[in-house]
Amino acid sequence: MMSDETFARLVADDVKNRVTDEQRQYLRLSENRDRWMINIIALLRNLDQQVRDIEAHEERDREIYGTLGEDGIRLLAEAQAASDERRKKVLRFRYHVEKRLDECERINIAHDDHDTEPDRPILRRAIEKHREMTEQVGINPTEIDTALWASLGGEWKFAEIDVDRLSEELDD
Repeated sequence: MMSDETFARLVADDVKNRVTDEQRQYLRLSENRDRWMINIIALLRNLDQQVRDIEAHEERDREIYGTLGEDGIRLLAEAQAASDERRKKVLRFRYHVEKRLDECERINIAHDDHDTEPDRPILRRAIEKHREMTEQVGINPTEIDTALWASLGGEWKFAEIDVDRLSEELDD
């Protein structure tokens, strides 16, 4: 199984159209659909944070350069131009990420409508929905959540969880 970091890079490269046909097909495999969507949503959140960071930086620039007279005006104009350029690039990339999210959702809907596994157990569907909702709401997954999701891929990670440590953390 591909590492989370490598998979996330592959998703970003897919948005930039810098992947091979095989890599593009890999992302769209049935077993990767949820992971693909989660990474696209994470990418959108990252880009939104970058825009907020740019805005905060602009505010600091106005505070700093606003007191420097003519030199400050020139410096502020240069800083604003750089911020505008960076924001433009982030928003342009965000647009392409949104398009990819739309594609991912269309594929998921089409797959659900023509599911090749109509008798797939309700527990599998419940685990997939749990993961989807956790990501949509923005809840940080626990070790137990991660182990549960790994079971979808045939991995048993519950043995790796130190229940005593988790219990102590909850008591604190």
